[in-house]
Amino acid sequence: MRRSLPLPNEILQSIAKYIAYAPKLRAELLPLSVANWQLRRICLPFLFANIKISHDEDAAKLEEHLALCAKFTKTLRIGRRGSLTEGGDKIISRTVPQFEQLFDVKLPGCRDRTDLLKTILAHPTITSVSVNEIPDVSMCDHDLSKGMTLTCLKLEIDCIDGQLESRNFPGLEAIELEMLSEFVSFSWLASFSSAHPTLNELSLLEIEQDLFGWHDAPPFLSSLAGEIRRRSLNGRFEIWELRLRRSELVGQSTQEWHVVTLALKTITSSIETLTLFASSFPQLETLTLSLGDLEEMFDADVLASVLARFSSLEVIYLENIYGRVTLKPDIEKLPPIQRDDTADTPSEFRAYVESEILTIISRLVKQAKSLDSVHIEDTGYEYDDSDDAPGSWDIEGWLRVLNGNRDIGGELVNQL
Repeated sequence: MRRSLPLPNEILQSIAKYIAYAPKLRAELLPLSVANWQLRRICLPFLFANIKISHDEDAAKLEEHLALCAKFTKTLRIGRRGSLTEGGDKIISRTVPQFEQLFDVKLPGCRDRTDLLKTILAHPTITSVSVNEIPDVSMCDHDLSKGMTLTCLKLEIDCIDGQLESRNFPGLEAIELEMLSEFVSFSWLASFSSAHPTLNELSLLEIEQDLFGWHDAPPFLSSLAGEIRRRSLNGRFEIWELRLRRSELVGQSTQEWHVVTLALKTITSSIETLTLFASSFPQLETLTLSLGDLEEMFDADVLASVLARFSSLEVIYLENIYGRVTLKPDIEKLPPIQRDDTADTPSEFRAYVESEILTIISRLVKQAKSLDSVHIEDTGYEYDDSDDAPGSWDIEGWLRVLNGNRDIGGELVNQL
């Protein structure tokens, strides 16, 4: 039998709870739960933190495990009508009122499921309801009049119509838009923002089209779009996520939308593109930069000088930088955070990759003074002298600035 960990159950429970409710980490909960009997007992309830109901059979299991779900479930994803019958919806309607911590529900096709939607909207702890259709105005107004506060509205952009400008959601703080349509208009945004003084976050997710190819670009991107067309940068990068915050800038009396999170993939002209974004998004706090499809290489110090232009940048997610961001030959490399005692070639190679990445990040944070944290996600192949197929490796983890000298520390998971 595997030994228990030398930590109090309260601490392990807090760790399990954090993993369960963190979208990027929750997949790690299941393997953690089978590590030993102690973690299994602690993690098991949190395996019910995020539930997806795709079929009637899932709805039946939800009711069967109601005691655990009612206590621990926080997010609920409900399948479309067709995969779920009216009977499945009725089971969900019976169980949802008993959930104690549920705050986020996704319900597609809600126009045909008004009874289920009413049950969800009446729940006292639910603050976020994601739909792909705007529900009946009178039905929502009835529930809102009873004191329910909708803090986050999630919609597919092509489901927005004239109704939205006339709607009012007291206390609304955020809108998340899935950008799945080729024809997008933001003509509603100004009046809707004015009618909702508490609205301060706007997220554009799953962007599948060229935001900067439009002649009618969103107001917060219009000047940048013109500059990108003038420089012929279209097609040299892809953006899949933008998050904006509404705030006042110094010297302004009105609130404007400003980009604070950007996720993009660069293909060519990376330095020119990033330089333009730095001047256009002075309040950018979080940047995801994917170089997996990059058709060029550039020096780490050049990248560092560009990132230093993002004066508010605090967190950066870097994907696939190894072999694409380079170091000058005379630069002394940092040692790996965790050395592998074995002397076989794959281990030496992985140590070399980690050393290269650490040195790159060290040079980035030395110049980008506002940067606090860097997340690394890199993958590749290594070869040896045999005829065997190459083995894949993955390096992932967080690196953080430790002190005034801007040294870095953290942990990189290095797997073959």
